Amino acid sequence: MDTRNQEISALIQQGGSLSIEFKSDLKCLSDRELVAAVVSMANTEGGEILLGVEDDGTVTGRGRSYTLSAKMYQKAGKKVEYIRQAGFALIQQEQMVLSYIEKHGSIKRGEVMDLCRLDRNQAYRLLSRMKKTGQISQKGDHKGAVYERA
Repeated sequence: MDTRNQEISALIQQGGSLSIEFKSDLKCLSDRELVAAVVSMANTEGGEILLGVEDDGTVTGRGRSYTLSAKMYQKAGKKVEYIRQAGFALIQQEQMVLSYIEKHGSIKRGEVMDLCRLDRNQAYRLLSRMKKTGQISQKGDHKGAVYERA
């Protein structure tokens, strides 16, 4: 288990508190709910919001990843952190897709969703970008489409 996973496990064991909030991911969280949780933390001493964790500490999430907007980081005086977070995420996703293709020969959009923890549209945009830059090529259409190294 890597260090961040150990930290998250420790937070879950501590239970919800003023600085640790659990948010279920069994249903899609609205932007309003997510913003309310972030604002609540920002108005106190800060803390951690764990998405995909039920009130009893059960992990049910689908592993989605959320990044706050550039405006939120700017208001918090942390512009560099936004670029670091958003920039690395894209590079890491591309590298993970390419590594997966190297090991397995091809990848499907559903596998990209699982691998990179993206929703359907995000995975589509990632694959489209990678096709456009010549990193991968698409074989087949629609549900039968697979992506290989170009």
